[in-house]
Amino acid sequence: MSCTHSKSCPLFAQFALHPALSIWQQRYCEQDFQQCVRYEKSLSGVAIPVTLLPNGKLLAVQQSQEELHGVELFNAVMNNSLPMLLELLEQKHVNPDFRNVEGFTALMVASDQGFKGLVEVLLAHGADPAAKSVVGDTAMDMAARNRHYAIVIALSDAIALRTERNARDADDLKKSA
Repeated sequence: MSCTHSKSCPLFAQFALHPALSIWQQRYCEQDFQQCVRYEKSLSGVAIPVTLLPNGKLLAVQQSQEELHGVELFNAVMNNSLPMLLELLEQKHVNPDFRNVEGFTALMVASDQGFKGLVEVLLAHGADPAAKSVVGDTAMDMAARNRHYAIVIALSDAIALRTERNARDADDLKKSA
């Protein structure tokens, strides 16, 4: 049995996006979740810092505001939370193309998970549909691999629109020169 709080745990989103941390996820999120200090604190309603590890140790990590917003962005996507995503993009003006250490963007994760509504919102807020992860995958590659064909079509349309807009802008530049 896996942890019932994993979908709402901000650390789980980081585990899911960092293959190097998968051993933590396997132990604490998928097996011994009752031993997780974060899980224990969540039952008591205590506020849990993002830097608290499942074993109870606190990380002393310095993060920039952009990195903190990036964690929130990925958390919103992993939880398929449209209201949280909209707040981050519209009120906190978080960069929709923020990348984690593997080069994933929120658009890639939403595409991989099949969250079409989030994909549409990210595209509407300027997310780059052609961005590539460090291994060269795009959001479209991830959606296609998981057979999320409606998302593949939305991404294809967004790329075509962007290409058309860039060509029009280049034409306008030539005319004004």
